[in-house]
Amino acid sequence: MKSYFAQYRSTNGQCLVGAVMNGQSSRFDSWADAEQRLADTIEINGSHCTGEIVDSELYPEIFQHCPGHPAQAIGGRCFGCGKILTVQDAKSHGS
Repeated sequence: MKSYFAQYRSTNGQCLVGAVMNGQSSRFDSWADAEQRLADTIEINGSHCTGEIVDSELYPEIFQHCPGHPAQAIGGRCFGCGKILTVQDAKSHGS
């Protein structure tokens, strides 16, 4: 099982949106989704924000349950089948 998250930080001591100096996103099952979250975070915060994508061995918190439908977070309803997604679904995803 593998997941990815965006880790980001201020480069000049100026607070980022949310009044934080650094942070990280939820864990995604897709590198591309984590990369998009990082790009969005940098765009919102401007040039004083930088970051990278980090690999994790923990289960994803946001994942695509049914192929062809958008990813959804644990606790949310799958856009494909309507199931409420659980930690167990996340742990069994992709294994």
